[in-house]
Amino acid sequence: MKKLKFLTLSLLALSLIISCRDDDNGKEEKDDAAPSSAVLLYPSEGTQRVSDVPTFEWKPSESANNEDITYELYVSKDPSFAPENTARAIDIHTNRFTFQNYTLTRGAQYYWKIVAYGKNKVKSESKVFSFTTKDVDLKIKLLSPVNGTLLENHSADLSWSVQREEGYTDEVTYAVFIRNGSKEFSSPNVKNLTQTERSIGGLSGNGNYYWAIQAIDASGEVVAQSETFYFKTKNIPPTAAYLEPTVKQTQSDDNILNAELKWQKSEDDDKILTEDGLRKERITYDLYLSKNSNFSEENIIAADLTSLTFVATNLEFDTDYFAKVVSKDENGGATSSNVIEFRTRKETKTGTLDIKEGTWSDPKDGKVYKTVTINGKTWLAENYAYVPYVDQSSSDKIKLCSVYGLENPATKEEIVSHPNYRKYGVLYTSDVIEDLNLDGWHVATDEEWKELEKLSGMQESEVNAQGYKYRGKTMHKFVNENERFDSFKATKPTNEIPLNIVYGGYFRSNFRGNVYTGENNFTYIWTSTKDKTYNLQGNFYRAFAYNRFAVERDVKGGKYKMYIRLVKD
Repeated sequence: MKKLKFLTLSLLALSLIISCRDDDNGKEEKDDAAPSSAVLLYPSEGTQRVSDVPTFEWKPSESANNEDITYELYVSKDPSFAPENTARAIDIHTNRFTFQNYTLTRGAQYYWKIVAYGKNKVKSESKVFSFTTKDVDLKIKLLSPVNGTLLENHSADLSWSVQREEGYTDEVTYAVFIRNGSKEFSSPNVKNLTQTERSIGGLSGNGNYYWAIQAIDASGEVVAQSETFYFKTKNIPPTAAYLEPTVKQTQSDDNILNAELKWQKSEDDDKILTEDGLRKERITYDLYLSKNSNFSEENIIAADLTSLTFVATNLEFDTDYFAKVVSKDENGGATSSNVIEFRTRKETKTGTLDIKEGTWSDPKDGKVYKTVTINGKTWLAENYAYVPYVDQSSSDKIKLCSVYGLENPATKEEIVSHPNYRKYGVLYTSDVIEDLNLDGWHVATDEEWKELEKLSGMQESEVNAQGYKYRGKTMHKFVNENERFDSFKATKPTNEIPLNIVYGGYFRSNFRGNVYTGENNFTYIWTSTKDKTYNLQGNFYRAFAYNRFAVERDVKGGKYKMYIRLVKD
């Protein structure tokens, strides 16, 4: 019995020893156990617009004996966390961490995980989460004009909105970039704006405008750039051309009547976008010519002209015509000019003379004049000699008439009885012309003289010239055969166009005094045509001289007295 009791106690002691040994072995096993995996909190899976310097946060791991746990943080664009592409922070003793010298790339996708280490470097890994960093602190959204808009006007009201990232409070200003025909900007059109809107005026027509906005901080750094929008502007037609009212008419040797029309150019600031960039729109002109002012496309006599002049040919003589110019751009814009009206000249057969001599008795005083009808038009073949003003007491002395060499005539009889009255006729100031009351007749015009000059063989350019140097060599055809001439400087008179010009001089009044001059050397004859370039203060005249080849054509004012020739209406 005693022996059995001892055996029982021995077994119990052995059991306790074994039990204690088992407890020691279990403790060692728990000391080597890995901590629980960390639970990732921020950035959570799929988080967007994460800061480029984020603070990573996770739920702490747990260990069996509550010993300290250290962590390693892995951040990478590579989900496999290749070492060369991974940022790693070690020996972290808290459940939060911010990199101090490492900034994430903006607008990029990243992956991150936590490795928790327990005693003896046993570890556990968390799940892998992905997130995307924010691309900017501030975003600009273009609002108006909507992309691709066609504007009704040629100004644009630009507006945009701004979205700030949480925590971004820096002051910014805005710069506006706008360019026609290209989205390649060089410098801002407007800068230092504090508002999110801006009106831009003075835009070209037919424009393709691109625009964008930048946000700039106080240091001058660009913190945000918008996308680029574009809008279009409507075409602006060209300005109206000005069609000159004076039409130069010419008659060719084969009796074709031509008219030269000229106009001042139109302007168009619109641009055309080509492969080589922007260029100004080209303007062309359509010329209309009609016998009435109701134009139609059938009246276009020349289309798509690029010059500013055109010669219309084969016109009818003695006919009223209307003309206008339409300026066109390359985008369908068109603008009409002013409308002009002109009458073509009466037909004259150049180089052909049909001459008939006759007489005419002036009903005012009964004086009989020789006449000559040249190709259907009747001229006086001598200077006119009616005396309308003789009273020296008249206050309108500028209209007084005289004969060559007679000083201050007192009566009509004194003028008429002077020998030069019959020889040369009467000298008039140009102011008298409008007062002659010539029933059925008129003082010859500048154009009527030109007609005779062309019949004499002068060219179109010569008859329109002023002075005498460039007016041909046909003066001798108008001068009486008995007048003298300088054989070195002039041609012997032939009177082929029988106006019977004689050298009766003229009268001038200037600072040198009142002078009759030129008898037997030259003579001056007024026309009834006033010169517009002198504000209608002077009349054209013709002068014939013994020592010249050409008929002089020029302008003088009312202080001169000259002879006149009449033409039958």
